[in-house]
Amino acid sequence: PKHPDNAGGYYEKELLAFNGEEKWQDGYPADNYTKWATDYIRGANRDKAKPWFLWLCYGSVHGPSKPAARHKGLYKDVKIPEPVDLLGPWPGKPDYLKNTLAWRKTSDGKIVAGKNDKGAEFADWVRQVNECVPAIDEGVGELLKALKESGQLENTLVIYTADQGFAMGEHGMRMKVAPYDTN
Repeated sequence: PKHPDNAGGYYEKELLAFNGEEKWQDGYPADNYTKWATDYIRGANRDKAKPWFLWLCYGSVHGPSKPAARHKGLYKDVKIPEPVDLLGPWPGKPDYLKNTLAWRKTSDGKIVAGKNDKGAEFADWVRQVNECVPAIDEGVGELLKALKESGQLENTLVIYTADQGFAMGEHGMRMKVAPYDTN
């Protein structure tokens, strides 16, 4: 909230505060967060004799989803199946869902995001979001490695979770909007 220019544009450079000093940080954020977190696990910037808590939130898959350069194109040849309820109809579900559709079919049959034909195509969007995940996987691996190497793994609770649920086209959604019971 302090730096609205960062919102949505934080995948190559972001404005951060370090000990109260604001500066632009280069590099892929998931990689930066992993480095800072593993340094912390190993004792940097904390009292090693005291218990600690680390809350790490990777934002790589959050829109605008931009994969790390090393992962871009990783899934370019993967066939992406369309969810059966991508475009509805959703019989028995609330009428407001018609106003929250994230996807539409163009006159030439492509499935695109948004209300005009210029939106991202469904398969390309799914590939791009999924290309963001390997950086997170690598980061979690580095975190667990740091815990093991520092002798803290057996005495550390790691909770890995996410907040998106079905948001890859299921029920016409591509973000956490318009939740409803799918049964």
